[in-house]
Amino acid sequence: MEGIKMGQAPQQGPYPMYQPAYQPPMHRPMSDMMRGFVSDTILALAVVLGLLLTWVGALIWGFSNDTDV
Repeated sequence: MEGIKMGQAPQQGPYPMYQPAYQPPMHRPMSDMMRGFVSDTILALAVVLGLLLTWVGALIWGFSNDTDV
């Protein structure tokens, strides 16, 4: 019968080497968190501006008279 020998730590479970290692939660800097928000905001503003310009162009084209042709 083998017991715990002096200087050895007891094993935890049948496969101690396969247990996940502890990783502390990552703390991202504020600039990394804001980068995603700013890029999403700019993308949304670009889409809204494009739709607005398309609508204004359709209004101008609709009210123009083509009697010059």
